[in-house]
Amino acid sequence: MPLRNSQLRYGVVAVSLHWLIAIAIVCMIAFGYYLSTLPLTDPSLYRLVQIHKSIGLTILVLSLLRIAWRLINPVPPLPDTLSKPMKVLARATHILLYVVIVAIPLSGWAMVSASPLGIPTMWFGLFE
Repeated sequence: MPLRNSQLRYGVVAVSLHWLIAIAIVCMIAFGYYLSTLPLTDPSLYRLVQIHKSIGLTILVLSLLRIAWRLINPVPPLPDTLSKPMKVLARATHILLYVVIVAIPLSGWAMVSASPLGIPTMWFGLFE
């Protein structure tokens, strides 16, 4: 499989970004649910929330890379067996998913930035 997209299929970069983001989102949903079950007094909560925020920022960066990659690479056509309305719906859904995978991490970032607690986000403990 080539790195770049072709007129027939997505390349390694697009497929890898797709699956990395998809797996990270599914993990974040499960992780977020787990965090919601912890009491606010749990001593590991701060560390776990920092991991959650780090993964969210990583998803945001990967999503922006994916969008940039999509803009500079050809998009393989949808199957000819799909009707015109289904093709329009498929493209619209794809665009909506891109909006969501950027908007959700941005909303988390906005919540953290607006918090009166002023707790900085440490990306995997490496930098603020």
